[in-house]
Amino acid sequence: MPGGLRRDRSPPRRRFLTGNHDAAVAGLTSLEDFNEFARSAVEWTAARLAAGQIEYLRSLPYTHRAPDLLLVHASPIEPERWHYIHGLADIHEHFAAFAERLCFVGHSHRPGVYAINANRGVARRGECEPLRPGLRYLVNAGSVGQPRDRDPRASYVIYDAASESVEVRRVAYPIEKTQEKMRAAGLPVFLIDRLGAGV
Repeated sequence: MPGGLRRDRSPPRRRFLTGNHDAAVAGLTSLEDFNEFARSAVEWTAARLAAGQIEYLRSLPYTHRAPDLLLVHASPIEPERWHYIHGLADIHEHFAAFAERLCFVGHSHRPGVYAINANRGVARRGECEPLRPGLRYLVNAGSVGQPRDRDPRASYVIYDAASESVEVRRVAYPIEKTQEKMRAAGLPVFLIDRLGAGV
């Protein structure tokens, strides 16, 4: 999830939220909602975690609120139901589900910044956005682990409260090494191959 919530020089406070895979590993979400590849990855993960680690995952909240800020894995609509935000086609209903100025999400693995004004006009913004008065924002941080916008680099977001800006950042990582480790672990080929394509 996004970081960089800083107003002074002290270290930022960390907030951890549950995602759909975390909830599935912890037994909070049915595996019936997962395709065969994702189900296999969840089962592989659950088999390797200690009871205390699974209890920790069970303890994570679905949302975090701060002044004018909402953090949620999937959507502000029923956060525990894992709705996808598909872009401008359904963005109004997601904006209607929160009152804060900024909402940060992930889940779809597709980074982007969306803005709405008082007249309910919505635009998809660029990946570096100075926050403007009178607008509310929904920001998808993408995914460190598996971006799906055809850019295989890891994706994350920096929100700078002091400069009033949001920036989606990308960073390259050794995808081939990750794929080798996944093969050695016996994870599905589909999950391994998609890393290199960013899909």
